[in-house]
Amino acid sequence: MAFNASGQTATDLINSGLIKYNAGDNTGAMADYNQAIALDVSQAEAFADRAAVEINLGSYSAAVTDCNRAIELKPGLSIAYLNRSGAEIDLGQFSAAMTDATEAIQLDPTSDGYANRGAAEEASDTTSALADCNKAIELKPGSDMAYMTRGNIKIDLKDYSGAITDYSKSIELNPRQYLAYYNRSRAELALGNYDGAVADCTLALGIKPALAQAFLNRGLAKLDKNDLDGATADYNQFISLGTDPTEFSKAYNNLGLINYRQKNYDAAIEFYTKALDANPTTDTQATAFDNRGDAKKDKKDLPGAIADYTQAIAITPVANYYLDRGNAKYASEDYNGAIDDYTKAATVDPTDSTAYSNRGLAKSQKGLYDDAIADYNLAIGINAKDSIDYEYIGTAKIAKKDYAGAISTYTQLISLDTNEPSSYGHRGYAKMKNQDYAGAIADYTTAITLKPDFAQGYNARGWVKDLQQDYDGAIADYSQAIAIKADYITAYSNRGQAKVHKGDNTGAVADYNKVLSLDAQNSSAYWWLGDINYNTHNMTDALVDYRKVVELSPSSTYGYLRIYLIRARLGEEAQATVELKTFLDSQTNSIPEWGTKVGNFLVGQTLEDTFLASAKDADPVVNADQTCEAYFYAGSKHLFAGDKPTAIAYFQKSVGTNVKTYSEYLSAAAELKALQP
Repeated sequence: MAFNASGQTATDLINSGLIKYNAGDNTGAMADYNQAIALDVSQAEAFADRAAVEINLGSYSAAVTDCNRAIELKPGLSIAYLNRSGAEIDLGQFSAAMTDATEAIQLDPTSDGYANRGAAEEASDTTSALADCNKAIELKPGSDMAYMTRGNIKIDLKDYSGAITDYSKSIELNPRQYLAYYNRSRAELALGNYDGAVADCTLALGIKPALAQAFLNRGLAKLDKNDLDGATADYNQFISLGTDPTEFSKAYNNLGLINYRQKNYDAAIEFYTKALDANPTTDTQATAFDNRGDAKKDKKDLPGAIADYTQAIAITPVANYYLDRGNAKYASEDYNGAIDDYTKAATVDPTDSTAYSNRGLAKSQKGLYDDAIADYNLAIGINAKDSIDYEYIGTAKIAKKDYAGAISTYTQLISLDTNEPSSYGHRGYAKMKNQDYAGAIADYTTAITLKPDFAQGYNARGWVKDLQQDYDGAIADYSQAIAIKADYITAYSNRGQAKVHKGDNTGAVADYNKVLSLDAQNSSAYWWLGDINYNTHNMTDALVDYRKVVELSPSSTYGYLRIYLIRARLGEEAQATVELKTFLDSQTNSIPEWGTKVGNFLVGQTLEDTFLASAKDADPVVNADQTCEAYFYAGSKHLFAGDKPTAIAYFQKSVGTNVKTYSEYLSAAAELKALQP
């Protein structure tokens, strides 16, 4: 009998190795088994037990080789078949594993053979796998492997709570079973218990520091907890430990997601590209293409985003990818293309209400309001409690000038949640458009009562009060909106208008200057400053203001119309005509039809009677708006020609429309005041 330097026999070393193995000392166990084999190469148990250590160390092929040798030496050695089946499972050789596990069961029904066979069957037959695990537990209630394997099967069956119970039992039986901690973290992730998942991955890593998958899982849990720095560290650790580069794609994809959330779009795109390079498998590629498309879309690279979404669709034509591409086309103003993609998304998944909602938005952009409303109703049919589609219907009805219909829709919206302030705000707007000012104020007041810091509610109510000529009330509401939101540009601008209406030009100028201090590129503020200067006959400064308007908004038709009026008034009518005509010729396809008619009249291409007649419209609101403008511009031409009586008559007709929010109304009133002091 052979002994080592310490006087141990091969049998002693095998027993010592088993003790160390059970204590989690794989290195010590491996050393003992190596010495045992060196002393007695015929020791089948030494080869079989060394295979168990090699499985723990991830050396699965070496484990199979050792089990083969053990079986050669001792064909009836159950543990050799059992361990070989375990190594084959890790190698993905499930058929061979089932055969070996069955042989282990026949040799020793109380072994973990049922558990291993269950693990081998898991991928193909969960029913048989579950039955084998139950049998393993019945025969050997203390088998931690049986409970862990059954937990894995329950995860496959989406019984996450049941899986956690089994993993917990496995851990109770073997507190050093790191795979049970790791697998329990998978179930906890599925249930949204991210803290539990992080804790279990940390415990698994405490036992096996090089368990790469635990870093990956912990990173995912931290990402869901929005611990972006912690997730980044774990993903990088996973990549440094990972042995299978194709698995890196998961980490790269999530690193891309982290950077995307941080709006580091270039870095996100780089990581998504690495994910694509790391793993060419279809599902992984489709996800990475879709995610990279998101980053490109938010970076405003819409063609690049559409190309990536197209790649994702070519691999896996799921509804979400069509939706994403449709959204990119919508952002590109390719509404027909967007409608096509939203239709495909709805075809793939008819239960996805978003496809119908988004298709409705695209149709609204094309002016197809009835078709859009039909789509929004389809979305409501799928999800009747989704308030956004009621909002979309209301918006479409307002665009159709069906204000009563919009009010009805917003009333339905309110019925979904009577405590939602924005719903009252929407209905208040529809009532204002329907000229039910008292009703609008009542709705805005309700919204403000529900949400006292609702700055938009105060601003909107102020606008209605302005329409009612309650300028002090309007100014008070705008001031309250500003008190809530100190950088509320719209409220400053609206308060400036209310002050103009009240005759407080000094206060209005202060508000418009405040707007410009918040946004130096705000062309509207220059417009209103220009109006104040124009209406007080400070034409030189007014010209500077309107020049700034067209500099910031080169397609501003009304900016050029005012420039024409000032230059004509200053004796530069010929030059003004050339400038306005040049603008009109350069904007043939972008100027609204009415704006073109005004411009053509001012430059002498349309007779006055024809121009005034063209202002008439069947819609009483449009008729009043265009008539107000038409008589102001016609009156201005007569004034510049020295025909004051006709100018006065036309300015009176402009003011008579009572369109008090229009610049032309205010300017006509100012001209009358100057002509008839």
